[in-house]
Amino acid sequence: MAQVKAIIFDKTGTLTLGMPVVHDIQSVEELDPKILTYAAALEQLSTHPTAQAIVRKASERGLAFSKLEVKDVVEISGSGIVGFVNGAEVAVGNMELMQKYGCNCEKIVEFYKMEEHTAVCISVNKIGEASVCFT
Repeated sequence: MAQVKAIIFDKTGTLTLGMPVVHDIQSVEELDPKILTYAAALEQLSTHPTAQAIVRKASERGLAFSKLEVKDVVEISGSGIVGFVNGAEVAVGNMELMQKYGCNCEKIVEFYKMEEHTAVCISVNKIGEASVCFT
């Protein structure tokens, strides 16, 4: 230890746990299960570690996301993913992605800003509905 010059801390848990884990989903009102279902339907097409964590959380909750129709998916490296789930426009990603797509995130912006861990937003039809936090 006397020779250690630097220590790197992993805020998402990928080093300590091998993968990020959803530790909280925040919304102004009680979270409508449809929000997580739509996010997981979109994220199941991604190999990103946070996407896989969202899919695992939806699976744990028994949500039938794999049965939904998913179309026109675009993954934006470093930002998130957008597409249509059962006809609804869904975006999952950072706040910059939400702004780029014109999402109104008034309801969740404080959750996102206050989170100490990695967080992504979920919007449905350009309305920010939830902030997903990872450890």
